[in-house]
Amino acid sequence: MSQFNYRAPDFRTSSIELGDRRCRVMFSLAQPRLALVDGFIDEAESRHLLASVAGVLAPATVFREQSGVREVSELRTGWSAKLPKGGDEVLRGIERRAAVLAGLDVALAEPVEVIRYEPGQLYRPHYDWFDAATPGGRTRIESMGQRLATVLIYLSDVAEGGSTLFPVLGLDVRPARGRALFFSNVDDRGETDRRVLHGGAPVVTGCKQIATCWFSSRRERQSLGPGQAASEV
Repeated sequence: MSQFNYRAPDFRTSSIELGDRRCRVMFSLAQPRLALVDGFIDEAESRHLLASVAGVLAPATVFREQSGVREVSELRTGWSAKLPKGGDEVLRGIERRAAVLAGLDVALAEPVEVIRYEPGQLYRPHYDWFDAATPGGRTRIESMGQRLATVLIYLSDVAEGGSTLFPVLGLDVRPARGRALFFSNVDDRGETDRRVLHGGAPVVTGCKQIATCWFSSRRERQSLGPGQAASEV
């Protein structure tokens, strides 16, 4: 029996309707379910998200599945801040768009995280799903559910470096402002998918700015203020 009842969209058409706009599907994979779409976010919306975290960005952290706490680590360098869920009209529109792209209820969205990577900064290969075999992962799943899907939104172009890499798939996605990368963290049986191991390559020249919207199998319990980190994600 599947642990999580989620089957991502199949992206069989050349474009997808996301409620308030139609986006072009640049490419997609059926196994694992993954797609890159163009025109997901416009320049004004990108500027709005970046302005929303100006002055509150803090060193990025990683979730330690053994302890269940977040820590600064060499595995992930850069700067990040979480936005309050549904904090304003622009953010609500982006959250709804991401939910349609993922094929999930917007109520399952976690707070959007805005991340900035400067030259030399990176995120080493990792999974967005949580490991139920670890104490921290098990506690997180019991309290907040498993991460079913990821929507990674590119807020800026990057002159050199900064690709989103999928080592198992041999896939290299170059950042391009306005695009969004979707992938399911569970397979069609509802089990965590090891094929979606991914990371952020070091930025060489320029600055990489992204926003990530994750979707969990349970509703987010509380909204967060800008820069406030959720203890369980």
